Amino acid sequence: MPPPPRRRRKPRAKCFVLLPVLGALTLYAYVVLKHFRPTTEQQHTVEEWVDDDPKTHFFREEALLHQPTPAPSYSTKTDDAIRSLYRGPRGCWRTQERAPARASIHSAFTGSVVTNDSFVSIATQLAQPEPFPESRDLCRVDFTLVTQASAERLWMLDHICQRWHGPIVISVYAPITEKIQTERDKCYPNQVEYIITTVKLHIYSDHSSYPVNKLRNMAISRVRTSHFLHADIDLWPDANLLPRLKRLSSMARHNHTFADPRQAIVIAAFAREVKTDCASSTAKAQRDKYRVDLKLCHREADQIPDSFETLKKCIMAKDCHIFDRYNHDGHGTTDYRSWLHGFDGGKSLKPVSCFGSNRYEPYVVLRKSPLLPMYEERFTGYGKNKIEQIVHLRYAGWRFQVLGRSFLTHFPHHKSAARVEWEETQDADGNTHRDRMDHLYREFLAQLMYAYGAPGSKDEAHARHTKICNT
Repeated sequence: MPPPPRRRRKPRAKCFVLLPVLGALTLYAYVVLKHFRPTTEQQHTVEEWVDDDPKTHFFREEALLHQPTPAPSYSTKTDDAIRSLYRGPRGCWRTQERAPARASIHSAFTGSVVTNDSFVSIATQLAQPEPFPESRDLCRVDFTLVTQASAERLWMLDHICQRWHGPIVISVYAPITEKIQTERDKCYPNQVEYIITTVKLHIYSDHSSYPVNKLRNMAISRVRTSHFLHADIDLWPDANLLPRLKRLSSMARHNHTFADPRQAIVIAAFAREVKTDCASSTAKAQRDKYRVDLKLCHREADQIPDSFETLKKCIMAKDCHIFDRYNHDGHGTTDYRSWLHGFDGGKSLKPVSCFGSNRYEPYVVLRKSPLLPMYEERFTGYGKNKIEQIVHLRYAGWRFQVLGRSFLTHFPHHKSAARVEWEETQDADGNTHRDRMDHLYREFLAQLMYAYGAPGSKDEAHARHTKICNT
């Protein structure tokens, strides 16, 4: 008699559940790794920064100074890349709204020459674009100090390193005969990255052609943190500025502010205005080509406020003033009276609802992202070279907030040679450099108006504009 047939076991329900789950997880892991894995070039860039252990990075960029600025153009591919950077909770992966094409002309940082037959370039492209920080660590917030300087003011870097214990990128402009000292006594190893541009002496002597905005863009292109603060080298941060920024960025209620690529954090600026031996000796150096006695300058450096308390004492002694007290429109919107007495409710950040003047040009902390307009490199020498970016940010929809109790202080010195040329030197047609920069600025504003529309218009693309007060 044959044995009875064996009963087949019914597969357990768990198997039917487990197999699809494992398959879904495998597919998800594959998509994530494929989408967010750095390219070979990006991996090389990271390894070069970490493993080389360089004290400095040198770039001889004289040829770059004479290259025409490529005109940026809008592309759907770039916009999609921007959208993929911001998703999820805490703003680390937040969906970026799709901007109209004309309002996104500054977002195509491809690094190649792109023809743009629609109108003249408004922003510049990065000559050697770095992978944006979001592609490396989207949730970690950190800050880099970005600055530019001519060789004779490089001594100030030691004092800045004592106040800013974080990464610094500096573009240095020097004659080809100048030996640049990159070993700074007060800076940490690998704290400072130098971008050194050397030019022939006759080019260096033409102060009206000082490529201030190209130097700024070159420095910004090397930023490897989520945010950066740009300030000229004669504006020194107080010792609490970086710790305060880091502390605020770690607070849940400020997550949106530091994740939003269209937020600008205004840093109040003051100036120590006293007659010093350092200032007079530096002026003599400009006229008579003598070396500055830096001992005089280092002594004066000890008097620059490094805390809120020392700033108040300096103001009470009438040695420190609002920067620039001869140009109220330049920084008046910061509302220094409210800043000095503390914002209402003890707030750390105070929103700027409107600009008191279209000449407002504060120093700001910005998030590095593909949306960020770069400095317009047609502005050279002295005049309108910083305000042009602030007005561009305003037209492009950036919102501004003032940081409380931390500040920058301007080191006292004579008028720069670039400013003297801005005011006095005339060309063959009788125009000063000031006339040329003013004309360029009016042209630049017209281009912004064309790209973004007039502030106050009903168009959705312009709804985020920070308006001028009482308009």
